[in-house]
Amino acid sequence: MDTVTNRLVVTVASAGADAARVTVSGNLDVLTTAAFQSRLESALPLDRLGLLELDLAEVTFFDVAGARHVTELHRAAAARRCRVVVVDASDVVELVLVALGHRDLLGYLRPEADASPEPGGEQLPGAAAP
Repeated sequence: MDTVTNRLVVTVASAGADAARVTVSGNLDVLTTAAFQSRLESALPLDRLGLLELDLAEVTFFDVAGARHVTELHRAAAARRCRVVVVDASDVVELVLVALGHRDLLGYLRPEADASPEPGGEQLPGAAAP
């Protein structure tokens, strides 16, 4: 089922007996987070889900209000023993979440400790440290 607001489309689909997948496209910002929250509350029984997958790959604009809503959704779901994972994200969503310290929500990224070094950031054996 799709819900369309000004610049936001939210699709909710079952992903198994105790899982759901929410696909979002358009802007997730200060003007659309209330509609996003309303759509989720009306469609998703967080207390009956074990997993909520968020696909944010088609989000074209994502501000701090959008990030705050995603992190609050994560906390509210965790209180109900439901795990929220961003399974895909546009570059802007990834940039904002990582910049705000919420890399852990991006389930498709390796943990930061396991991430490979930046290009050019590797030191060759025997090379002097900068």
